[in-house]
Amino acid sequence: MTHGYTPGSNIKSYGTLGASLMSVVWAGIEFIQPTIPPYSGKYSSLRQALYDSFGVLGLPMLLLLLAFGFAGYAWHLRASAR
Repeated sequence: MTHGYTPGSNIKSYGTLGASLMSVVWAGIEFIQPTIPPYSGKYSSLRQALYDSFGVLGLPMLLLLLAFGFAGYAWHLRASAR
């Protein structure tokens, strides 16, 4: 507590690191066995737009970008917690 350490920020960094790992795993699953149109469900328009723009690798690329974003934010939280 003397150097600005708070357990909450440490938990946030572990949570964002976990989200980053989940995004990497999901991207790997989509790369191995991609979903193809027609899409249905909650984010069908996003998936269709990614498929139209980037082809089959659209969703894995988006997920890897999210993973890098989560990992960068986790790094920032770990650095600010110390």
